[in-house]
Amino acid sequence: MQNVRKYSHFRVGVSLLLLITGLVADCIIGMALLAHPDRNVLIWHIPAAIVWALGVNCLSLRNMQSEAAATKKHARQRWMPYISWSGLVALFLGLGAFPGFGPFAYSMALIIGNFLRHPSAIETQEEVVLRAEVSPIPVEISPSLDWTVQPLVDHLQASDIETRRIAVAVLGCYGNPQTTQQLRQLLADPQGEIRADASIALSRLEDEFSRSLNLALEQWRANPTDNALALTLAEECYCYACSNVLDQGSQYFYLEHARDLLLQVVAHNSSNANLWLTLARVRARLNEPHQALQDAQVSLRLNPGSAEAALLAMELAFRLHAWDLLIALANRQTTALPDEAASLLWWGELKPEVQKEVAHG
Repeated sequence: MQNVRKYSHFRVGVSLLLLITGLVADCIIGMALLAHPDRNVLIWHIPAAIVWALGVNCLSLRNMQSEAAATKKHARQRWMPYISWSGLVALFLGLGAFPGFGPFAYSMALIIGNFLRHPSAIETQEEVVLRAEVSPIPVEISPSLDWTVQPLVDHLQASDIETRRIAVAVLGCYGNPQTTQQLRQLLADPQGEIRADASIALSRLEDEFSRSLNLALEQWRANPTDNALALTLAEECYCYACSNVLDQGSQYFYLEHARDLLLQVVAHNSSNANLWLTLARVRARLNEPHQALQDAQVSLRLNPGSAEAALLAMELAFRLHAWDLLIALANRQTTALPDEAASLLWWGELKPEVQKEVAHG
């Protein structure tokens, strides 16, 4: 902000210097012509009038930029016109009027109109210009956001544009659903540079996901019976759908394709707990909670020590209001998952209240 103030004062000083120099020179030329009419002296009237008009133009541009900054708060102009109507009027008046007369009258009107105002009004206008920098919109922070990404989200709230742009660039390097969601929120940011950077980062991430998916698709099409290639393609479809770079319709399409591929793989390898768990996740996102719960239970039977399968099954049971199953899963996993024992016991203790709530319902 101090740099902005210094630059603004420097521009005003240069503008006043040009205005005063041209005005004094033109007045001297006018008095010289009145005393001794000479065409050679009249020639110097042209550069003097141009210098004076240039000073008027610079001051007028400063006022125009101040008004633009006050009225267009969330727009950062990349270029501005270098000629104002006041500057053009001053140029024609200075060249067309008798040397010194026109510029002197116009300068007096300009000084009275712009510089003999109340000091508080001038300070208020400067403050509006200096505070015209766009305030960043609040970014919604996910509770489960990785702690390594959290400082970057904090930097997005900074007032310095370069700090925010660096944070956007680093967020674009992660490519996980949480950071991608942050980038999508920044598409509505009031600062144009932030919107552009977020859009570029999302486009680059989408290209990366698309390339990986197309490569897996080509390999699978070359040998559709290969379960390993089908599983790879299913995982790519699932990652692409969960990346938050697609619209809802496209997400649903890729999730359906992942589900069909996983069913094909599971039919040939039904003893793999991870396959059933992945299938349960896909079906849960497809809003197929009953089938997803069954798949999670199969995965849990094949691998009783899987915390992910147990928590997913409990989450699905909670969504379906299957209280008995939820409590049974909690009690069953208390010994198998000692790290989650406290939360699982809490569910078990809710059994009387849950039964009472179901009975009244």
